[in-house]
Amino acid sequence: MRTSLQAYQRVSVNTLLETVSPHKVITMLLQGAVERLIQAKGALQQGNITVKGEKIGKASAIIYSLRDCLSMEEGGEIAVNLDNIYEFMARHLIEANQENNPDKIELVVSLLREIQSAWIVIPIEHHFS
Repeated sequence: MRTSLQAYQRVSVNTLLETVSPHKVITMLLQGAVERLIQAKGALQQGNITVKGEKIGKASAIIYSLRDCLSMEEGGEIAVNLDNIYEFMARHLIEANQENNPDKIELVVSLLREIQSAWIVIPIEHHFS
């Protein structure tokens, strides 16, 4: 049953990704990373180290996906700055996981929210296709 549900979820996500704009996909990735980190922080506070590690791992994977989406040629200085910020986040999440440090998780959440708030106000005529 679980395998069927996971297969359905993968198909559902893939279908969604085919129908939304790339701008919306980035918005969803940013939100997904924030949600995973909030879950990680909650798990840490409850002493559930296994779940904390899983959620940090998922958030890290999203952050690496966001880095992979950057176009250094087209994005110029902004892309370079985002790449540096994403690298900073990835390092902090490794440290947060190793040290069980909720403050480092919260710092990354704060940075992601800042990027997200700037991303969602980009006028539609500047969205990429």
